[in-house]
Amino acid sequence: MNDGKLRALAVGGKNRVRELPQIPTMREVGFAKVECDASISRLVGLGFEPFTATPEEVAALIKSELPKWAGVIRAAGIKPN
Repeated sequence: MNDGKLRALAVGGKNRVRELPQIPTMREVGFAKVECDASISRLVGLGFEPFTATPEEVAALIKSELPKWAGVIRAAGIKPN
């Protein structure tokens, strides 16, 4: 959006996104019954930063993270319930 290649029309949550205050909600643009608040809005409040990536980039990230976190889980002795 910042480079002009993508134009946001609205956000799905009931409130505007803090980081994108210029983007209206679906309700504000005339779709009062459309609301799809994603959990990412809650994660931002906890200090997480959203990022964009292609499906291939996300798959590569997951593939690289699995061994690291598997080692942490084993070292901590965490077991599933």
